[in-house]
Amino acid sequence: MNQALDQRRRCTSHHVMATLLLLFAAPILQAAEQLMIVGGGPLPAQSQVSIERNVIWIDALTDSPGFSTRKLLFTAGQEKVKDVVEHQPDNRELQRFLPLARLFGSEGDALSVFRSNQLKHIDGSATAASLDRQFSSMLEGLQNGDGLWFIYNGHGGMESSDPSENTLRLWNDSTLDARRFAAIAKTRPAGTVLRSFMPQCFSGGFARSIALDPAAPDANHIDRLQCGFYSVPHHLESEGCTINVDSGEYRDYSTYFFAALTGMDRNGNAVDIASPDGKNPTLLDAHRWAYINGDSTDIPFSSSEYFLELWQPWYARWQTVTTVSDDNPYIRSAQAIAEKTGIANTSINQMASLASEKIDSISEQVANISNKQQGIANREHALRKKLSTAFMQHFPEAALPHAGGWAQLLQEKANEMLQWITSHPDYPQLEKLQQDIATLDEELLETRRELTKFIRLQRMLKLATLREIFFRSASASARDSYEALLACESWTPPLADLKPAVGGKQ
Repeated sequence: MNQALDQRRRCTSHHVMATLLLLFAAPILQAAEQLMIVGGGPLPAQSQVSIERNVIWIDALTDSPGFSTRKLLFTAGQEKVKDVVEHQPDNRELQRFLPLARLFGSEGDALSVFRSNQLKHIDGSATAASLDRQFSSMLEGLQNGDGLWFIYNGHGGMESSDPSENTLRLWNDSTLDARRFAAIAKTRPAGTVLRSFMPQCFSGGFARSIALDPAAPDANHIDRLQCGFYSVPHHLESEGCTINVDSGEYRDYSTYFFAALTGMDRNGNAVDIASPDGKNPTLLDAHRWAYINGDSTDIPFSSSEYFLELWQPWYARWQTVTTVSDDNPYIRSAQAIAEKTGIANTSINQMASLASEKIDSISEQVANISNKQQGIANREHALRKKLSTAFMQHFPEAALPHAGGWAQLLQEKANEMLQWITSHPDYPQLEKLQQDIATLDEELLETRRELTKFIRLQRMLKLATLREIFFRSASASARDSYEALLACESWTPPLADLKPAVGGKQ
């Protein structure tokens, strides 16, 4: 038995070494690294300025001669159409029509304007057809040892109960799903590496693209030279799509990930991150830092983490581990989160118990705030209906906002309409109810962010346990796959040497 075990260990070591040599031989062979950035929304009203700001920032960070080829696809491309929506709270003309927007329940969009994107160079539009064509072309042009880094910053969709049908929501309301992404990825030549970064809503569905069959993923059949980072599980929305122009308020996974990767946030402030080997941070280092320090509702994960969960046998769900090895990275992340959340840094089971208690209590707070907000929303809706009914008795053209009479009414009687709304005795109450809803939105977001900290902690503790079980019982092939994914993720990209404040407040 011992001889067989030793032989298995030697076999595992040889498999892992072969995979690592393949991945790390690239710098020696002066392999080419390529970059593709894709961003924007599917339509102008959903192409928020936060997405544009992220793409501008990431584009500047990656503008390095270390990439042999760079491609940037964004919204409508170079057409100079109005493809970005931006919040302008100080715009007096927009403020003037705010009462009318309140009357029709669109106060959240009332202070927004559309404009053309401000990217300096774009290689094409971000439609599904354009992405499919250019992504395929770049991958097919790779040679043995080369790599491509795919970065997405936009919206995602959940189209069905099958996560492999989750989509990238691209310009002109087109989509590309995880199955198609995986199919394109598999066309690249043997020995080439594909890394992806996807912070969109429902992005976890794209983790399945490493499987040979994304519709039925199997830990025994994966692409060991493809890895990625995702902001949320396949069924959750991510944080970050805002029309707010103040980039200092952005809390999305991209903001934390690229700050960690460069050691500098988007406003030029230093970020305290040290790579374990003393070198520049790898993608995996940046991911772990963002996971620990990110103050958002995102619950990011990597391909290697996904692989462990995919491998997990049914019996592992009920196994407990009281101690973990010193080299377990997940327990170190859990301890760092525990320290930040005020949970005593004790045993793994004690931390799990305290995290569970916190999740239960904060979830109750979230439910209470949501119920309170819903009650106010019901009152606001009833009052708004009463006001709008009376308004349209005075201005019947308002009942047909797409007809010519409405445009004429705005030209001739705008002041009269606004005066009627603001002088109505119920208007102050409508305004207050809408402000109360907005205030509770902020409270709800902050509470959910607090809840997410403990969900992240709980997840790291589960991964720490799973990793211990994995190294006790996984096959040589499974260990080889896991180590290969870690090696894929442990890549340091060539980045630009930037001055502070790139991509910050403008």
